[in-house]
Amino acid sequence: MYEIPHYGVGLGLRRAHFRALLDNPPKEIQWFEVAPENYMEIGGEIYQDFLRLRDVRPVVCHSVSVSLGSLDPLDRTFLKQLKKFIHDHDIPMASDHLCFASYNQVQFDDLLPLPFTAEAVMHISKRIKQVQDFLEVPYAVENVSYYAPAGANEMMEWEFVNAVLEESGAQLLLDVNNIYVNSVNHKFDPMDYLRAMPFDKIAYVHIAGHRQKRSNFILDTHGAEIITPVWKLLDELASMTPLPNVMIERDGNIPPLQEMLDELNHVHDIVNRHKKTKQVRRVAS
Repeated sequence: MYEIPHYGVGLGLRRAHFRALLDNPPKEIQWFEVAPENYMEIGGEIYQDFLRLRDVRPVVCHSVSVSLGSLDPLDRTFLKQLKKFIHDHDIPMASDHLCFASYNQVQFDDLLPLPFTAEAVMHISKRIKQVQDFLEVPYAVENVSYYAPAGANEMMEWEFVNAVLEESGAQLLLDVNNIYVNSVNHKFDPMDYLRAMPFDKIAYVHIAGHRQKRSNFILDTHGAEIITPVWKLLDELASMTPLPNVMIERDGNIPPLQEMLDELNHVHDIVNRHKKTKQVRRVAS
């Protein structure tokens, strides 16, 4: 059984912020999440800057290329590169998505959902076990946003996520924004999803912004400020369970780092407020 590190509040590392981070990394950022594909097998100034940032904050890997749900064989070359990256940089934890992202050896730009079926549970769980056994670090899988069902579902999405975690033994990377996006696009109560999650398996939490295309349709862009209903979901989650790690994703329309500190501080406020409330309850009892 692997131990999950508790770092606090983190930020997805983006090159647009390198200079500001290297000059003076804000105390609000307690760790970074990186896409290892951006730094494996490279050199030069970008890699050297990454090494400098790695030395000032812990770094966690979040890949997009494993394609855990694919029918293709696992890419052993990629996994060997990923394991070397993890080993070389003392990465304490890795993750990817509950999806497939390749077919017939062609890698997609999108993360596509699996059907919520018992067969899919067994298929992806077997591959998750193989990946986490090979990498030899704590491994988490993330619930994804999607826009159309992958087939005839036998269970609700949150039941599928629970079944995969139970069968694979993996940890959970819980994306609160993805829950909200799917709840609007597929018309369910996001609190039903949140309450069904196995809190003891949460390794960390993603929170992000999105694009509201229509009143009943959202695109998961990670390219906007986080909206109030998503903040409320994070607040509800923090009220139900301690959160070891929470991080903000911003992949498009990236503002200056200083402008993101308000969102980072909002995460700190939510986490700390509920932490204090739980401490008061323990003392009172």
